[in-house]
Amino acid sequence: MKHIVLVPALLIPSFADAQIFRDPSFGTDGYVIVDVDGSFEQFKEMAVMPDGRIVAAGHGSYGSDTHPFLARFTSDGALDASFSGDGWTLGPDATWYRPGDYHGMALQPDGRIVCAGTGRPSVNDVQNILVVRYLLDGSLDPTFGTGGHTLVVAPFGNTSYAHDVVIAPDGGILVCGFSDTDDSGDTEVLVVKLLPDGSLDPSFGIGGLAPQFIGNTNLNSKAHGLALQSDGRIIVATEGRADSTVYGTIWGLRLHTDGTLDTGFGNNGLLLNFEDGDYAKEVSVGANDEVFLVGHGSILGSLIDLIGVRYDADGHNGVQSFHECAPTVALLGCGARMLADGGALALGLSDEEAYIAKWMPDGTLDPDFGVGGIVSETTIPIGTVGSETGGFAVDDAGRMFVCGRSDLVPGNGDDAILMAFLSGQVGMPEGARLSELELWPNPAATEVTLTCPESLRGRQAVIELFDATGRRVLRDERLALATTATVEFGDRLQEGVYMLVLRVAGFGPKAARVAVEH
Repeated sequence: MKHIVLVPALLIPSFADAQIFRDPSFGTDGYVIVDVDGSFEQFKEMAVMPDGRIVAAGHGSYGSDTHPFLARFTSDGALDASFSGDGWTLGPDATWYRPGDYHGMALQPDGRIVCAGTGRPSVNDVQNILVVRYLLDGSLDPTFGTGGHTLVVAPFGNTSYAHDVVIAPDGGILVCGFSDTDDSGDTEVLVVKLLPDGSLDPSFGIGGLAPQFIGNTNLNSKAHGLALQSDGRIIVATEGRADSTVYGTIWGLRLHTDGTLDTGFGNNGLLLNFEDGDYAKEVSVGANDEVFLVGHGSILGSLIDLIGVRYDADGHNGVQSFHECAPTVALLGCGARMLADGGALALGLSDEEAYIAKWMPDGTLDPDFGVGGIVSETTIPIGTVGSETGGFAVDDAGRMFVCGRSDLVPGNGDDAILMAFLSGQVGMPEGARLSELELWPNPAATEVTLTCPESLRGRQAVIELFDATGRRVLRDERLALATTATVEFGDRLQEGVYMLVLRVAGFGPKAARVAVEH
């Protein structure tokens, strides 16, 4: 009998410099951890339905093997009991030799869910691209492929892997990945198109398969992400080398709707990264068909940096941006999203931390997003395992979701995790900036003293304290600010991180975080 555990939140120590962006209305303290069978689980892709429910796909260890894993949540982070009875389901056949996993997932306009990954039915088979379609209730769609799934056999019967899937305007299903399509010993970018019934589309490529031989064909190339422009042309985020050196990486290409390379795009059909980028992992297309690629590479000598490159609709006029963490933190690009305001969001995950950057069209960080253009999570572990990255989605209200894996629960193997983020810090009043006030002691027990900025001294002011949910827990009026001001809160506050805000008429609010410890 299948079972699942929603792991309750653990008490995490709070630090005065911790930046809290998790949505307190989602799950428990902004996150949900899912354990299928007491072993390893990971979400790799996700999407938000029009009604706000969230679908996440990946893999889970169930029994003695790894299985494709799909779950649906309500908008507040609870497992959706209307989906497969308890909110989750596995792949098409648990008896396969290698049941497989999911790397990509897309929603059809009618709500059906399409997942793409790999599977191996028997010991005599090789690992093949696996595409599965589910109905709204979580059951396999019997009108798709064979009992709800299709296995794509690559040329020469070689192994093939899927990384992403999108729904074409004509209802077809586009899948990208890689395989050794010419039996040379090196892999090539592979894009596949299925008809709505799960059969290969004979009008696309050669019998539904469109391998792309890019760059140095004596080196491996792969496809990691897909997005469509308004006319249906296909943008592919790729991994490849123009030559045998570490430079000249190929980050993307564009295909016509029939699967042929569009040589009018970028540099003869390809997008070459500026210098050191390892590869592109995700791609998003904007309202004007501009292209935004997210990946990673070594830019400033740190381990690995999060990189975003924005091009115009035809792959020209590239603008590169990057975000660097501590030299010991490697950030893998895991998500890309173009926004209606012209901004672009990029998700980077390390093995324990998450960073979301918002870059403006000129490539600079948006100072009104998060703190200095970055929304981060460094207290609750969420991250990657090797090259296995997580997923990213944004709902209509601008709430951001990140999925991946977490080792938060000890002795349980890594578990799948889903987090919800706000674009501003929790409890942060609009217009306020952190680190504009000097506080001591910090952490504090019963009171805290702030140094009042010289320009505000002698003015009437209000000092407020907010908890992590944005609820005001203290309000203190001052007729005239002195050089310092002491705020007393006694022992009535629970331990945790609070936001202290200083307001003076005619001046913008100033804020700082204070940790309360008894």
